[in-house]
Amino acid sequence: MMPAVQGGPQPTRASGSRCQKASIDVSLATIFASEVTGAAVLILLGTGVEANNLLPKSKGHGSGTLHINIGWGFAVFAGVLVSGASGAPT
Repeated sequence: MMPAVQGGPQPTRASGSRCQKASIDVSLATIFASEVTGAAVLILLGTGVEANNLLPKSKGHGSGTLHINIGWGFAVFAGVLVSGASGAPT
């Protein structure tokens, strides 16, 4: 074990430093609206990828599992990006 160091400079926080958390008041309606919008974007993009892969007259018909996985990954990313006002830590 290493011995404890006594004394020395102590870390300080300036009043304008980025270490302090800002308190942002967001209404419940804003949180609800952002969550609903994020879920809607997720569902819309995700099911659109599925439809593109499964419908026979679409340009992406039969494109495979990788296409679906990448599309759903993008849908999750877009849904989270849209619902940023829901109180997620920044």
